[in-house]
Amino acid sequence: MLAFTDRLPAAFARVWVRCAEKVCPELALRFLITGLNDAQPVLTPGDLGVLERLGHEYGHGAQMLEAIRYLAEPE
Repeated sequence: MLAFTDRLPAAFARVWVRCAEKVCPELALRFLITGLNDAQPVLTPGDLGVLERLGHEYGHGAQMLEAIRYLAEPE
């Protein structure tokens, strides 16, 4: 589980983890990006780095993360 999931609403975090484990990690990443945009937690630069690595791993360009980049604390 990613470090910031403890800052998400508990129900959302559980659903996201279940999706990643049982359905499809790539779909879970898309779900997570949408949920983060809605929940608007503060993301650390490290959180954003993890999301960027996952996005790269699943073949998503940087544009996918542009939707949530505003949530990251300045470095």
